[in-house]
Amino acid sequence: MNVSVQTIAERLCAGGVIPYLGPALLALCPDTAVPATPLALAEIITAKVSVLHKIRTRLTQAAQFIENFKHRKSLVSVMNEAFAMTPTPSALRNPHWPREAWPLFIVLYP
Repeated sequence: MNVSVQTIAERLCAGGVIPYLGPALLALCPDTAVPATPLALAEIITAKVSVLHKIRTRLTQAAQFIENFKHRKSLVSVMNEAFAMTPTPSALRNPHWPREAWPLFIVLYP
């Protein structure tokens, strides 16, 4: 695939693409209200619902255990609770930046 930076910038400005900035983006948010890592989410769900000790820090295994041996409603409830708060926007969501600066910012800091 051979796409120019100009094409990417045009698509960003038009809202045609959404940049993926990486899993550590929530670390830029002050007072993160939602779990920012799989381990943090695993700790939240296993604090609310008991699971086997050996899978306590493994998100996918813990979630599957809860869904299979407790009830899907239990897992959905805990997940809804974990993500109920809206995180404080990071500096990347500065409302004073002009929209034209976004493509340049994304290109400079991939």
